[in-house]
Amino acid sequence: SGGDPFDIVIMDIQMPVLDGQQAARRLRSGGCRLPLIALTAHATEHDRKACIDAGFDDYATKPISKAQLTQLLKRHLRSHG
Repeated sequence: SGGDPFDIVIMDIQMPVLDGQQAARRLRSGGCRLPLIALTAHATEHDRKACIDAGFDDYATKPISKAQLTQLLKRHLRSHG
């Protein structure tokens, strides 16, 4: 889309230096319109809401199965493309 080198961003929430929520906010404020998917070991409703509020389009918990990942990619690539 628009020459982006990627179609989707799947990002772990717990990263060194800049956490996933901060990174999502920066991407969104910089104009990124790609689907952003949060990947985390934390599975509470509070964690999900915090990710969505930060600018993520969706939220998945680790470990993620191949089937779950495939479904997630299909859903967001179809709606974005």
